[in-house]
Amino acid sequence: MSAGKLRAVAGGLAVEAPREADSLIERLKRGELSIDDYLELQVDAAIAPLRDKLPADRIEWMRAMLKEQLREDPVLSELVRQATGREPQAG
Repeated sequence: MSAGKLRAVAGGLAVEAPREADSLIERLKRGELSIDDYLELQVDAAIAPLRDKLPADRIEWMRAMLKEQLREDPVLSELVRQATGREPQAG
């Protein structure tokens, strides 16, 4: 996978938005976004197609689960590190 592209995988659903992801990476590199901001935006992009299909409480659960996975899962954490050059912080 090339730098600047993050592929989040959850429950067999792969999400990638290359142009938006590249833009977010550039904003992160310029210091306009923190790593937490970057991950929040990536999670938002990943669940966007489901917003009108699931109840709000399920969306919030999914957001929390994806953020935790990006921070805690060793494989996803490594993908974040490769894409951003930074470690996702636990929290």
